[in-house]
Order: sequence, then structure tokens, then C-alpha cells
Amino acid sequence: MGQVDWGQVADFLNVVGGLGGLVAVVVVFWLKGTFVSKTEYDGDQKDAATAVATLHGRINLIEQTLVRIEAGLKAIPEVQELHRLALSVERLNGTVTAVQAKLEGFGGLMERVETMVNRHEDHLLSGDRK
Repeated sequence: MGQVDWGQVADFLNVVGGLGGLVAVVVVFWLKGTFVSKTEYDGDQKDAATAVATLHGRINLIEQTLVRIEAGLKAIPEVQELHRLALSVERLNGTVTAVQAKLEGFGGLMERVETMVNRHEDHLLSGDRK
């Protein structure tokens, strides 16, 4: 083995160090383009927090609307109740028709009674007492 020329080793290490520095600069620029900075990250976090708060408010509004709709749906009668109501209306219609027929009969009776009362009144007012 021969002697080591330390000058060449030093030159070699300088070249390797320069190339290492160049590689380090390239890696730093690559990382800077690939990853976000802390300020960008913090800004994105604030934007995300604002978006989450907005969505939370919208969800609350939707929940309140849903509660009102559910309450309104509970007030709507079911099919069986509507059927019973329709039957009751039909029965009522029949009753009204029967009452109408009776009232028409009473109308004829009232005309006859009115005729008799008018005759009595005319007789009493005319003074023809026999």
C-alpha cells in the first residue's frame, strides 16, 4: 500500500461537500414546494374552523326545521281517522236531509195554521159576531 495523498483527499472531500450542499439546496426547494409552511397551515386551520362553525350553524337550523316539520306531521290525522271523519260527515248529511224533509212538512202545516189564524183574526176584527 502506498501513501495517502492528503491533498487529494481534501480536494475530494471539498467536491463531495459542495455536491452535498447543492443536493441539500435542491432538497430544500423540493420540500418547500411539496409541503406547506406553518403560516399557510395556520391560515388553513382558521379557514377550516370558520367553515366548521358555519356548517354547525346550518346543521342546527336544519335540526330546528326538522323538529317543526315532525310536529306538523304529528298533527295530521291518520288514514283511519280520516275514514271515520268521512263516515261521520255522511251520517250528518243523512240527518240534515231528514231534518230538511221534516221542515218542509212543517212549512205546509204552518201555512195551514197561518191561514186559520188569519181567518180568526179577520173575523174578530170585522166585528161579525154571531
